[in-house]
Amino acid sequence: MSQRFALGLLAVGLVALGAIVFVVAGDGDGRARRTRGVEAPVETETTEAVSEAPLPLAPSREDPLPAEAEAIELETRETASARREARSAYEEELADALWVEGRVVFPPGTPADEECWVIADGRRFEHGEDHRVRVDPDGRFRVAFSKKTRKGRLRLDARYLFLEESQRIEPKKESEGIVLTPSLGGRVVVRLVPAPGKEIRAEEVDGKIFLWNPEGGGNRNAKISGAFEGAVNALPPITYRLSLSSSTLLSPDPVGVSVTAGETEEVEFEIEIGLRVAGTVIDREGRPVAEAEIDVAVSDGEGSTYSWQSGERTDEEGRFEIGAIEHGNVSLGITRAGFLPLKRDVPELAESHEVRDLLIVLDRGASIRGRVVLPDGGPAAGAWVEYSVPDPEDASDLKDLRIQAGEDGAFEVAGLGDDPVTLTAILTQKKKVEEASPLTGKVRKKTERKRLRGVAEDVPPGTHDLVLRLGAGQRLSGVVVDSFGAPVRSFRLSIQEQSEFGPFGPSLFSEEFEDPGGAFVAEGLPSGDFEVIVTAKGFGRSDPRTIHLPGEEVPLRIELARSATVAGRVLAPDGMPVADAVLILDSRDSQWSWDRGEEAGRSEEDGTFVLEEVAPGERVLFAEAKGYADALPLVVSVAPAEVKGGLTVQLRRAAVIEGEVLGAGGVPDAQVEVTYWPEDFHEPESAWTDEQGRFRIEDVAPGGGQLSADGTLEDAVEIFGEEADPSLVDLLQRGESVTVDEGETVHVVLSFDEFDLIRVHGVVTVHGEPATQGVVSASVMGEDVGWGFSSDLDEDGRYEFMLPHPGRYSFSYFDYGSGSGVQMTETVPATKDFPIDFALDPGAIEGVVRDASGAPLSGISVLVQPQLHEDGEFFSWSQVETDEEGRYRLENLVGGTYNLMAGNEFLWGGEVNPAASAVAGMSLEGVVVTPGSVLRGVDFELPEGGTLRGRVTLEGAPVSNAWVQVIDAQGSIHFAGMTNRAGVFESSGLLPGPAQVFAGKSGASDSLASHVLPAVVEAGTTHDVELELFPTGSLVLSLFGPDGSLAAGEVEVEGANSMLKHFMEDQTWMFSQVPVGTVTVHATLNGVERTTTAEIRAGETQRVELRFD
Repeated sequence: MSQRFALGLLAVGLVALGAIVFVVAGDGDGRARRTRGVEAPVETETTEAVSEAPLPLAPSREDPLPAEAEAIELETRETASARREARSAYEEELADALWVEGRVVFPPGTPADEECWVIADGRRFEHGEDHRVRVDPDGRFRVAFSKKTRKGRLRLDARYLFLEESQRIEPKKESEGIVLTPSLGGRVVVRLVPAPGKEIRAEEVDGKIFLWNPEGGGNRNAKISGAFEGAVNALPPITYRLSLSSSTLLSPDPVGVSVTAGETEEVEFEIEIGLRVAGTVIDREGRPVAEAEIDVAVSDGEGSTYSWQSGERTDEEGRFEIGAIEHGNVSLGITRAGFLPLKRDVPELAESHEVRDLLIVLDRGASIRGRVVLPDGGPAAGAWVEYSVPDPEDASDLKDLRIQAGEDGAFEVAGLGDDPVTLTAILTQKKKVEEASPLTGKVRKKTERKRLRGVAEDVPPGTHDLVLRLGAGQRLSGVVVDSFGAPVRSFRLSIQEQSEFGPFGPSLFSEEFEDPGGAFVAEGLPSGDFEVIVTAKGFGRSDPRTIHLPGEEVPLRIELARSATVAGRVLAPDGMPVADAVLILDSRDSQWSWDRGEEAGRSEEDGTFVLEEVAPGERVLFAEAKGYADALPLVVSVAPAEVKGGLTVQLRRAAVIEGEVLGAGGVPDAQVEVTYWPEDFHEPESAWTDEQGRFRIEDVAPGGGQLSADGTLEDAVEIFGEEADPSLVDLLQRGESVTVDEGETVHVVLSFDEFDLIRVHGVVTVHGEPATQGVVSASVMGEDVGWGFSSDLDEDGRYEFMLPHPGRYSFSYFDYGSGSGVQMTETVPATKDFPIDFALDPGAIEGVVRDASGAPLSGISVLVQPQLHEDGEFFSWSQVETDEEGRYRLENLVGGTYNLMAGNEFLWGGEVNPAASAVAGMSLEGVVVTPGSVLRGVDFELPEGGTLRGRVTLEGAPVSNAWVQVIDAQGSIHFAGMTNRAGVFESSGLLPGPAQVFAGKSGASDSLASHVLPAVVEAGTTHDVELELFPTGSLVLSLFGPDGSLAAGEVEVEGANSMLKHFMEDQTWMFSQVPVGTVTVHATLNGVERTTTAEIRAGETQRVELRFD
């Protein structure tokens, strides 16, 4: 028995004797500690909090009622008598219950300390809970259902055994011969150990342990008992993430725990009591303020927030109590409708870990009073008035609040500052109406809903006579029909805001409609750009329809196609059927390669599947199953109401990535999360290292990716010394590029690089004045796993951070105000101190963007990038959007020559203006900016654009995450984005005329490219392009002049894409993604020509030298 475990048992004994303080000396490593082993049988149930609280025991032939003498001593005679009467009534119910008999088949390896109970889950007994009985050693059981039960379930409560699903049963028909066949799982026991020198009382310990499955589903939790312990039983043997949540204890970092069948995994968490603050919120008159929201922020001495708690609210008496607060500078942000937001620092917590009776007084501030009225002028009783106030913890953010108007429509919005406020009033009216069926004439009642909205913008606080008149808001009407024009009677209409994040815009309206003519009317909508989607049973989901309100005067006509059916079989790599495989159907036009898509169904025991309600069109079918790598996507085309069968989806053999993680000094690093980030659309996979630093990631899809493991503050202290700054943890990234083939197991060792710390510091000035609103950062050039380091500017424009070693870095300064940046590439030598100052005298560029008719275009992206720059020279980059008059201004541009681009196709981020998406992007080259000057009149006239859309394939199979580039008629290169899971891309806003398009994909696992194909772009038209990839390699070409030195010259490689040719800093030519095979190389230097050949191999780099003697 270990010393720590013996002390734990001693503590349990002390608690039982009434001791109130539990002190254990920890070893000070600050991490969760794990031990493993099969537990001996426990003597009582009270020392363990299981994941499912035990239900009351009922009398049976196996379990007689326990003695009640001890309970009688603690209770009054009346209570004891009532309990006996209840037990007696329960016994009478059991005598008349539906009893069933069966046996539990104990799987091989079931531990000797197993305790197994069967629970009859059916209709409730009137005088007791569901009946449960202990299973006999030979597996037999007899359990009772309430006599009112028609259909029920048999559940299992055990230490190790678990049922994949509870067993359905009809107790009136099945009374004997029932067989339960559970699987063998494991247990996790968590013990809490006070941090060194910390005293923790048993009554201070509360909370739950949480185990969750990173793959989804099967999440479990258990309470922590007063014995500083909790357990979760009957867990499927997989790797879980384990965490602790408590209202008193600081939460340690989550750890990974691998559950083994038939074993108990023991985990120790080192714990510490957090700070606690309690108090009362009142108004200036001393009245309690209920439902005030309190946020807690903890920051360091420099104002950087590193801990945040939100969602706490005061009770009816205005009281609150918040615990488990991290140590540091604590502040409270208090928000309540009707009061000014308040930030309250709590410096008292610097002296004591607990502050009670904190009194917080809220001010009413300024107010706006008024009435909400209906369109006819009547009071809008119960209307909601919504508004926003600054977040007290972060003034740059807003808190959304709302109040409800009275019966007379009157409202008062208090707690306002000096800034104008926008108020939005919303009221949903409901009315019961009768509707007769056009077929049967039968009358039925239904509820009609009408949403009214009113908005008052920029209302100054102090306004006390505001009238918010409700109206129908924006109105959208239309009709939903099928492919033959017949109305769809029943459907759901959803309207959501357009978002820069694709299909995840906020939902604005979602309602069921039932109309014989398929008509719908949506009222009370705000103005703006939205997407409309319609779904109906038996039909495929409609494609999103983009609308702009106001502006949709003509009713929409939305056509739904009858849904199709897709059927087939999922096979393993050896051709055997796979049961319970997940089938995923995705749209061909889905824009998001990383979106997993929705589950459409699962395969049966024989591997067959039938997917109904499939939207017609071209779909992409995927399959995934435990123990296999995902199947390659299968493109399926279905017509309305078609039944397409005979499909075969074959899974691939999964790869395995295993290895070790080494910490400081090469010592194995335990309890470290290792994450594999695939290059393809697959989600990242992770695992935790064991005590020997070993990890294993299974079910990896073939391909390439990055494997990484972060360092910790303990590692930083070990490497850099006791005074290591927490920011140095950012240096401690361990990573490797990994390539795995189907069914392969690869071994990887992750360790820290050698460090030679360099202090980088300096000052940023603009026109001679220190810049204060920005950040300076540096990133390593040319490494597979890059580092990034940064420092915000202080009030004097100064910055400072550490770099891990000498080398080439990209340094940049980003100005928060203008959204522009200045960048330079610099080689940092081996030194302890390296100053870099940004002394900037920037200029600016101004202009107007118009369409072909001369009308100004708003919301158009204008981007500036340097044309040429050398190492050690500053260059600028910036992006802005045009205003309502089409004007733009690019600021903070250092002197130099730039290329300008205008058009949505060049947008880095933010929301695309749909009204401007139809115009073509254009560029201007060679724009010269003089330091300190403003270059005006740099205008763009954008014609109507066209679209290229297509698919990228490899040997006929779609390729996801391939990049696509288009060279337009002006010679500008457009990045068309990455292909989605179906291999589809789309590039809009292209200049009409001849174009070229090509695709490629490169990474740790492959190097692929397509030929450059000609294309024609027509204004307002979409043309399709198919691009086939092939394996490629790289070629590095060196030219040596007569004197033996490297020279540039002119070079060409037959069959290579000239767009992927680069003259490198080491005076060599690099040709990327050259077709595999023999290629001919041509070079010219000073009028002399040379020709040679090179053999290109897939994924390899060939080096060729040509000498001009």
